[in-house]
Parts: sequence; C-alpha cells; structure tokens
Amino acid sequence: MNEHTLQVLEFYNVLDVLKGFATSSLGKSFCESVKPQGNMQGIMTLLDEVTELKEVITLHGDIPIHGIVEIEGCVARAKVEGSVLYPSDFLDILSTLKTTHQLKRFFSKLEDNRYPLLNKIGSRFITLPDVESRIEQSVGAGGNILDNASPELKKTRENIKKLRMKIQNSLESLFSSDSMQSFFQERIITIRNGRYVIPLKSDYKGHIQGIIHDHSHSRATYFVEPLSTIELNNELGVLLKREKDEELLILKNLTQLIRNNSEEILANLKLLGHTDLTYAKARYSIEFNANKPLLNNRGRVNLIGAYHPLLLSSQDEEKDAVPIDIHFDKRCNTLIITGANTGGKTVALKTVGILTLMAQAGLHIPVSNYSETSVFDAIFADIGDEQDIGQSLSTFSSRMYQIVEILNRVDGSSLVLLDELGVGTNPHEGAGLAMAILDYLRKKGASIVATTHLELLKAYAYLNKDVMNVSVLFDSETLQPRYSLIYGTSGESNALVIAERLGIPHEILNNAKNYVEDRNSNASKLMRALEEYQRAIIEEKNEIAKIREQTLVYQKQVESLMNKIREKKDRILLETGAKAKEVLRKTEKEAKQIVKDLKKRGEYRSFEPSQRLKSLRKEIHFLRPVPTEREERKLLSSLRKGDAVKITSLNKEGVVINTQKESDQVDVLIGNLRVKARINNLEKAYESGSDDHVFNGEISFDQPVSEKKSEINVIGLRVDDALPLVDKAIDRAILNGMTELDIIHGRGTGRLREAIREYLSNHSFVEKFFSADLSHGGAGVTVVGIRA
Repeated sequence: MNEHTLQVLEFYNVLDVLKGFATSSLGKSFCESVKPQGNMQGIMTLLDEVTELKEVITLHGDIPIHGIVEIEGCVARAKVEGSVLYPSDFLDILSTLKTTHQLKRFFSKLEDNRYPLLNKIGSRFITLPDVESRIEQSVGAGGNILDNASPELKKTRENIKKLRMKIQNSLESLFSSDSMQSFFQERIITIRNGRYVIPLKSDYKGHIQGIIHDHSHSRATYFVEPLSTIELNNELGVLLKREKDEELLILKNLTQLIRNNSEEILANLKLLGHTDLTYAKARYSIEFNANKPLLNNRGRVNLIGAYHPLLLSSQDEEKDAVPIDIHFDKRCNTLIITGANTGGKTVALKTVGILTLMAQAGLHIPVSNYSETSVFDAIFADIGDEQDIGQSLSTFSSRMYQIVEILNRVDGSSLVLLDELGVGTNPHEGAGLAMAILDYLRKKGASIVATTHLELLKAYAYLNKDVMNVSVLFDSETLQPRYSLIYGTSGESNALVIAERLGIPHEILNNAKNYVEDRNSNASKLMRALEEYQRAIIEEKNEIAKIREQTLVYQKQVESLMNKIREKKDRILLETGAKAKEVLRKTEKEAKQIVKDLKKRGEYRSFEPSQRLKSLRKEIHFLRPVPTEREERKLLSSLRKGDAVKITSLNKEGVVINTQKESDQVDVLIGNLRVKARINNLEKAYESGSDDHVFNGEISFDQPVSEKKSEINVIGLRVDDALPLVDKAIDRAILNGMTELDIIHGRGTGRLREAIREYLSNHSFVEKFFSADLSHGGAGVTVVGIRA
C-alpha cells in the first residue's frame, strides 16, 4: 500500500489508538506492524477472527491473555552455545508458556461450529508442560534458585545452614564469657569479606586472637574473626562456592532446555503476538461500537453511519462526531464533494480512505451493520499538507507531483482521493486540468472521491452519468459544517457568508457580490436550474419508493390471506380424509375377516360373502381420501424413480419407473405391465414399519409370490414380515430351476431394501444381487442371481 497514503490519511495514528488495547509489548509491536492487504480471503479471515473474539469477550468476559512477555531476545541468547540465561529470563519464559497453555485450553473449550477460527488458533499452540514444570521447581517468584532445583543443591544448602549455626553458636559463646564482657562494642555477629566476625572495642582488639577484617570509620570498633571459627569459616566458603557452582549448573541445564525447545517457543510467541493483536482489535471494536463490513472486489462502497475513527477516539462532550453515509460503485464511480471551507469535505474524503485502509488491515470499522466496502489493490491520496483532522477550519494546497505519481500507477482496482482538485492556479486552467485528470482516471476505471470549490467541476458531474455531486450541509449561523452529505446536489462555498460573520466590512462584501454576479450569473442560473430539476427528480423517486413499499405491504397481506384460506381448505380436507381412513381401516379389517372365513370354510362359491366382498371393494375405493392440492404438489415434487406407489383407481401397487417435468403423469411398473398414471390417481405405498400398514392393496392375502414368474412383491411389508417371504421365494425359485429372482421392494426410506440385501449377502444359494435397470424399476427392484 502507498506509504504516502498511509501518512496523509493518518493510518498510523489509528494504530497508536489500537496499541492501547494490547496487553503486552509483543502485542503492541504487532499492532505497529499492521498494514492493509489486498487478498480478500485473507482480510475476511482476519475480520472473522476479530468477530469471534469480540463475541467471546462480550459473552464470557476477558480471556486469559494477560501474561505474555517479549522473550524473543532471551530465547535468541539461549540458542548461543555456552550461554546462560538469568533467573528473571526463566520467569518471563514461564509466564509466556503458562499463558500459551491457558489460551490453548480456553479456545479448545469453545464451540467448534461457532468459533472455528479461534479453535484453529488454539490448536496451533504448542504446550510445553515439562519445561514449565522444570522452571517452576527450579526458580522462585523472586528470581532465586529453589532448594528442589537439584538434590546436590538441597544437600549443600542444608550443610551450609548447619555450619552457619555452628559458627554462630561458637561466637555467641564468647559473648557469654564473664571475662570478656567489656571487650565488645555490641553483642552482634556480622559478616565482613564473606566471613563471620564480632565487633571489638579498639582497646581490646589484641585480647582475642584472630584476624582483623575491618574497622569502623572512627576506628573505635574492629571486626575480628576469632581463631576458633577460622576453620569453620573456611569450610563455609567452600560450601558457598559449591552452592554457586550448583546454581550455575542448574541455570545452564535450564538454558539447554530452552535451547532444545526454542523453535516451539518462538512459534508460540508469534502466535501469541497475533492473538494479542486480534484481542486489541476486538477491544477496539467494542470500545468504538465498530462492526465487520461486508467485502467485495467490484469497487462498491456503501458505508452507513460512518465515523472518522480519530474523531471518535478524541471526541469530548463539547464536540461529538457526526456519522455520514458514503456510497458509490462502478456505475457511479466518481463523487465530487462540495461545500463550505470548514473541513467537512476533507473529513468525508478522509473517512472513506481511512475506513477502507482499516478494513483491509482486518479491523472492524465504526459503521452501522451491513455496511460494505471494496478491497482495492491500491489507494492513492492527494490531500493538502496543512490539513489537520483535529482542526475545525482547514487550509488547502495541491501537490501536482503527487498527482503525477498517481496517474502513473492507477488502474481499475484503485481508489483515488483528491482534495481540492484544481486549486492553486488560474481557476479556469485549474478546472480544465482537473476535468482532464478526472477523465483519465475514469477511463482507467478507478474509483474516485474528490473535493472542490470550482463551479466547472460541479457542472462536470451533471454532464457525466457516472459522476455524482455531493454537498456537505453547512450552518451559516455557527459557521460549522453539519457533516451530513446530500447526494445529487452541489454545495456553495459560502465564502462571503463566512467573511461577513468574521467581520469583513459590508462595503467590501457588497463589492465582492457584484463581481461574483457579473462574472458567473449565467453559469449560476444554469447550475441552480439543474439542481432544482435534480431535486424534483429525487423527491419523485422517494415518493415512488413509498408507493412501492405500500404496494409490497398490501401484496403481503393478500398473500397471507390466501395462505390462510388454503390452510383452512387443506385442514378441512385432512379432517375429512382422517375420518375416511378410519372407516377404511374398519372396512379392510372386515374384508380380511371375510377372506379368512372363506378360506377356513372352503366356501369360495358362497354367494353372500362374495357379494359382500365386492361391495366392500367399492366402498374402499369410494372412501379413499381425495388428496388436497398441496398434497398433490408435494407428491409430484417428491416422486422419484423407484418409489413405491398405489394407483387408486386400479387398487394396484407398483414402482415408478419414469417421471416427466412439467407433466402430471408418471410411468408405473405393475409386475411386468407398464402403466401411465396421473398424480392425483396415485398415493405413496405404506413404508416399512408404518403403523398405517393395514392393507397391501390386494384382496388376496396369500404370500405374494408369483407362481409363474421369478419375482416377489414385498412393498409395504415390515422387515420381519418380508424376509421369510423372500426366503420362501428363493427356495421356490431353486425348486423350479430358476437362476434369477426379482424382489420388488420399492425405494421408500431404503430400510426394507437394505435389510433384504443384508439378508441376501449371507444366503448360501445367492450368487450375486444388484439393482434392476431403470426401465424395470431401478433401485426399487433387486435382481438376485441364484446358484445353479
């Protein structure tokens, strides 16, 4: 991204604010290194990470991130062979490792499907519990080497403690001697040159044999090591040296441990820095009520309720930031912002630029939800070097060499921000140059936002469909901009109004007005006429939009009423159908009983049952519920090849073998017979396991095995009922010398088909099995090959 752009749009000032939310110096350094990028997928990932962490902080409170220390330097020192780290270095490393451990545990407990990116970050942390444990048992919180750091150190320190007690007891025995009471300046034991001594008055320094190590400034006191403790002090010195050597060895071993795990520690450190950066972004988003923008790469920008971030971070009670709406796209890719000389135009210009930079750097931006911004490959800005976002009034200058740089590098994926384009020279020449520059940039396909006072540039917007005039509202009483942007109209500079309010004499102002009117009267009249015409069009568009909204409301009300009518109709039909099904169940039950009685008695020629059977068949057909329009549509949309259906007019079950789009007919295979049937003459056959299975569509209740054909129809049967029949059909096929058997089971839920195929796979006489051709039922029919 262009460095000049980052400077003039004050991107680094935003990063300074962001740094304040990081928890560590490492996180702050990561904040400082943030740069906008152009890869949309990468930007989306960064924004989504912030969104997830923001939600976690909002719902669950703070995360365990406070404890990161910048340890890259001491890890680098540890990697040098022979180096030894300080105890304080190990405490910093321990704190960082513990934070790593806590973050990994915290992120792993989050819901995978709700926080996938945080889960991914957590999974990348490498925990080093052995390193943590070694440091904890070796180095104390104050940086001291602990006794348990090694057995040798513990033993040495115990011996030192005992020896010190022995020396102190020996010296204290001198204090208790009656003959020596007057020798001592004070009855205390102190240390000089690392050896235990006692303070003697100068007059008695020769009365106790020993070594004088020191004296007071006045020489009134001499510090003497008695002969009785010289050997003990020597032994103590040896033990203290051994202690230091052991402590050094412990530090060396710990340093070696860090050296061995340096790659993992540095990888964690990088990930911790990224996490702290993301944490700072999330805290920034919460603090300034920012949101994740929608992204595109088509040059479309629609920032709703947008704030300049630096105005937000520096606002006080006397000066509150005002949101603005900014929108443009490739159809209208150029905005010309006009208005008074009070900073409102430049603030709007900078707001577009800085929010775009922030979004491309993976930061939430202070806009309303559903705001959108484009990902640009490059952003160029030419803004007056004296402009300061913190000032109410601003000055403007033009830097033509910067525009040359822009013209040399711009393309169709660039955003160009031009402040006070064309000023600093003769107004007519400046306007001509400005329009030529805009022509060039538009031809390149760039997105452009420019501010100006030049009347010709205001007219330029009316002459080009892809250019829009935008004005900043201005309060002539307070001499302050209202910051709201009005699209489709140009704003007045209000220079004379401002001059009058600031005290310029009326004589000068009247003379200035005469000059202005004489020079620009025709152009001003034309501009005003154009603006009035455009204002009328905008009002008419708004009125049409209101009418359209009302029409949509009425349309929704009519649709709602129609849906209620259909639902009531379907409910009535369903209730009627339910009653009919109940009668149907009773009738079918009676039919079964009749057939059972006929079989039992062998009285197939009995007239009365036979007539009753025919009557029941007619009653069954008559009582079948007529499907509702919704049910017909549902059936039509859900029918697939291989589905088991019943043709109600024929009272026969079969398998769908062909469906036709935009047709109310399907082809159904009944045995070897192919039949065309209308949707409203079909119903789904009962699925395996259904409680509604009371009738299989035939009045015959013999096992459904064809005597002449190698097939069996088990559609509608439960698995427990179907498998014995399949077994009998295989036996019969074997006895009749058949090598193939078709099992018609339909598609349904697939449970019956899977159960049959599992049974076939374990049958000793089944050589193979497979689905039939689509013309013979497809997945609704299993063809069984039988061993000869």
